[in-house]
Amino acid sequence: MKAKAKMKVKIKTPETNNHYYKLLEKKFHSSDIVRSQIAEIKEKVKKTVLEEPLKSLLVSFKGEVIGNSFEKTLKIISKHFFRKGKIDNYRTVEESGVVEANITATQTEIVELIQFLMKRHLVLHCKTGLPKGASNMLIIDEDEQNHLSNFTPDDISCNYVTTATTKEKYSGRLDGYLVYKGLPLTTKTLGSELRLNEIATANKVFTGTGLKEVFLNLHFITLVIMLDLEQHYFQYRIFKEQEEDLKMVENNIDNLGLFTELFDHLTNEGNPLLFNNELFLDVLKLEHIVEKDNWKVLPAYDSYVYSATNRLDVHFKFLEEYGLLQKCAESVNSLIEKLGGKLSDHDFASQSEQDDLSSSYQELKQFSSISNHSLLKNDYLELLSAFRKLLAYLDSMSAQKTVSAKQENIRTEPRLPENPSRGLMATIKERAKSLLSSSTESSQEPVADKEKNVTTEQEEDVRALLLQVKDGFRKISKLKTDSGMDAHLEARKNVPYLTNLSDALEQLKKLIKDINKNKDVQEQFQDLFNRKNKFVILSGKLSRMVKFKTKQEEKKIHGILADLQALLHDKPLKEDYYVKFLDNANKLEDFVNSKDVSSMKQTGAVLSLAQEMNQDKTFTTLLNIKTGIQNIVEKKKEMRGISTFKKDREFLSFSLKELDGFLEELIAFHKKLKATAYYGQQSNFEKIGKEFDKMIVIVNDIESRITSSRRSDNNTIFKESDPSIDYSKSSLLNKKNLEKTIISAQYQISQLLEFIVTVKGFLGQDSFVHSGVSTSGLFDQITYLLSNTDVKLLDFTCLTEDMYNESIKTIFQYQVGETFNEPKKEEVESLMKKIEKKAIVKTYQSK
Repeated sequence: MKAKAKMKVKIKTPETNNHYYKLLEKKFHSSDIVRSQIAEIKEKVKKTVLEEPLKSLLVSFKGEVIGNSFEKTLKIISKHFFRKGKIDNYRTVEESGVVEANITATQTEIVELIQFLMKRHLVLHCKTGLPKGASNMLIIDEDEQNHLSNFTPDDISCNYVTTATTKEKYSGRLDGYLVYKGLPLTTKTLGSELRLNEIATANKVFTGTGLKEVFLNLHFITLVIMLDLEQHYFQYRIFKEQEEDLKMVENNIDNLGLFTELFDHLTNEGNPLLFNNELFLDVLKLEHIVEKDNWKVLPAYDSYVYSATNRLDVHFKFLEEYGLLQKCAESVNSLIEKLGGKLSDHDFASQSEQDDLSSSYQELKQFSSISNHSLLKNDYLELLSAFRKLLAYLDSMSAQKTVSAKQENIRTEPRLPENPSRGLMATIKERAKSLLSSSTESSQEPVADKEKNVTTEQEEDVRALLLQVKDGFRKISKLKTDSGMDAHLEARKNVPYLTNLSDALEQLKKLIKDINKNKDVQEQFQDLFNRKNKFVILSGKLSRMVKFKTKQEEKKIHGILADLQALLHDKPLKEDYYVKFLDNANKLEDFVNSKDVSSMKQTGAVLSLAQEMNQDKTFTTLLNIKTGIQNIVEKKKEMRGISTFKKDREFLSFSLKELDGFLEELIAFHKKLKATAYYGQQSNFEKIGKEFDKMIVIVNDIESRITSSRRSDNNTIFKESDPSIDYSKSSLLNKKNLEKTIISAQYQISQLLEFIVTVKGFLGQDSFVHSGVSTSGLFDQITYLLSNTDVKLLDFTCLTEDMYNESIKTIFQYQVGETFNEPKKEEVESLMKKIEKKAIVKTYQSK
């Protein structure tokens, strides 16, 4: 087989229309058939090649490879053949009949290249008759030889491989040493291999297998958070179904509160004379203590007691000032009507009338409570402004009238007699002057009369100002509720709620002083509010109306009502208490339904207890709460029973069944990940590395299925809908917690996915070892993110939290990198022999 497959042919002028000649002219080095064969193989193995890591191998080729352009064939074919690989260098060993090449490529690329080169290929050489720049050689398949037609090359060579041997120098761990491409590594050689000057710390090194373990644990953590995110979107779906029922239940619970009626008034913006949000907030904080019978902590809330007292005093002062405002409005409106009549007669306001207006204005200015009221402040300031302008205008008119009157007095004063006559001519002149003066004064007299009356322009201005003042008083003194009722009258009717509150606050102050003296005031505390306690009232009503069979039965019903009170006054009502509430509510309803007319204490009773209770507001409210909770429980059960939501027009969440399926996969994956630990067991790194490769495929598959369904922007939560909420409301609290968890999880996932891509990039490098210099910054960022992740905020289950923490622990172990031994000079020779034995040699024979 060592004979050269070469033949000399007579040189002829090439036929320029020949296909092969055209290929050379176009600078091709291989025929269409050869290129199509390569393309077919390349496409067939594309997916495998992209997934495989690069390897560095020494490949020895034997066969017809010497003196027949095999080296050029190898170079040209591999250039077309490799998608990721390349030939680093090659050399021909003629005495051994071998061509050796150092190749960096995937295992599949190298195997396919060897098999392709085992086919016979002809190399056509053309040295003459070609245009400048044309190719001078063409590789063709052996079967093409009979189709050359009139194309006659200068020389033809044939080459093929019969045997190929690949030798992969060992890279990995050996007795605690790190070996890279057959060489034991020191900090210095390691630094050189990784394009660094020197690895300063031996610990800061990561092997590819170690990074795979980091990658898998990091990916697993991300999947745990992804699953947690999807579980919370599923909970959000359930919440949206329950939301209206939750609000209905909360409204009914509020109706059973000790201060319900008072709160209805204080929070009703429809009547600004009762609305007082600041007072409401103070009393609301006290309500929780009172409803929970938590009298011992009352001194800690004394600031709210005193604050509520002060606000209530201010509110009483406000109502008092508003009453005075109405009297002021009546007085001013009466004056306005009077001034309007004078204007019709073109007359001025008298000084006394102006003084009355001014007095009313000064009184109006003193209403400080009204000036500070959030809903009346603007109208009040506009009224003062209009009133101020009216007074100024009237004062201006009064001043004008005074000036006119003074001028008239000057004109009508008698003249003093002149000095004794100075002669006839002087007397005639003086008389003429007197006549002329009299004529002039006579002509000016209508003007003086005119200045005594109001002009049309002044009348219009004054009427406009009077209207502004009148409208201002109407806006502020004739307030209506949203239902069209007289706001002041309604406020006066509801003053008893405020006086009762005032009395309760004063008694609370006394109780606080007694508690501070270590006195037990529980009985006084309960007595203070029991007369307003709807559960106590209902309990007393049942005792008065029903003939209980035994004292035990009566005690049982009172106990049920006490339990219901404790559950509903512990706001917000927790889902864990739903079953207990429904059980008690059902017992109470069964008791009521069991008592017919004969069970009633009233003589000649015609209504059963159920009929009587249907008219009782507290009892019907309890039944409303029961219905609402039953709906909430049923809707949750219904949503959890649906196997998939794939038929929905837009994706919002997976079903519980689908989520449980993902969880089972993650549990199984985590068990395998724990069983295939690498850190601390580096001697078995090859087997572990292969297992990790399989697990990377699994984890990628799980991720792709979780992320395959995407939410639209309408179904994605980007921010909390209500930054400030009432924490006594389950509907608001549940929504806020869900939104907060979802937003946090989405942020964590986006950060972790970036890290996963970066680690994956390291794994794609053709290197068994990675320097801590290049990865330490990444690890610092990863550990910082994981250390600052609020697991409680993510709301994991115990199972997922345990798996999450175990993977974090594994990643944190790698913060210091992997340790390795530095070979000593006397150990190198024996170590190299061991390394040589670890080389992987494979032989391929031609069929």
